[in-house]
Amino acid sequence: MLKHISSFFKKTIPSALGMAVMVLFTAFFINAIVVLAFSAPSGAPSVSTNVAAPVNVGGASQIKSGALWIGSLGTDGGEAS
Repeated sequence: MLKHISSFFKKTIPSALGMAVMVLFTAFFINAIVVLAFSAPSGAPSVSTNVAAPVNVGGASQIKSGALWIGSLGTDGGEAS
């Protein structure tokens, strides 16, 4: 019985190690392709193509004229006190 177990491990461990090496090599190769394919944006971002500022970007209170709806929560517009 012990001889069969020993024989099993002698056959299985080298193939498992070989499979682990292949998986690690493949993961490294794919990672290298992704890293080498990346190209950083050139130059500064254009001011004319940026989106408008959100409703509130500062610490001061703001008043919005007109309605403001976010999902089902909102207001039909009113004067702030």
